[in-house]
Amino acid sequence: MKTSVELSLYPLDDNFTPIVLSFIERISDDPELEVKTTSSSTFITGEHYNLMSTLAAEFEITYKQVGQAVFVCKFMNADAMML
Repeated sequence: MKTSVELSLYPLDDNFTPIVLSFIERISDDPELEVKTTSSSTFITGEHYNLMSTLAAEFEITYKQVGQAVFVCKFMNADAMML
């Protein structure tokens, strides 16, 4: 099943830009995920279990890197890139 997520990352750090760009770069490295960025969020689409396990791992990396961060996510059980 395809799943899509619209995700925004808000690191609670004054130097937030490199943290956000690093997260997007790591997610984009997964060849099984389709990633599209906008000025305020990132759209990620992939097979459900791969997407969810990748997000879980990347959330943990970000939390360890930053200490505190807020992820705002909206999930859809479809390929949002095709809508």
